[in-house]
Amino acid sequence: MQSFEFLKPTADGFRNYYSADSRLSPAEMLVEKANLLNLNVTEMTALVGGMRALNANSDGANMAC
Repeated sequence: MQSFEFLKPTADGFRNYYSADSRLSPAEMLVEKANLLNLNVTEMTALVGGMRALNANSDGANMAC
């Protein structure tokens, strides 16, 4: 639906999603999102690590090192 297009995220660092329409770098968007959620560094690290461990990546992207 076109009426909901403005709600589509341009980046989500917790799920490894980043589009060309983003105005900031992926790292800046991750920190901005963590700030919006009032997360401290420890909480952000735990959340990102947990999401990656659960393989909760955008479009099922393989982010294994």
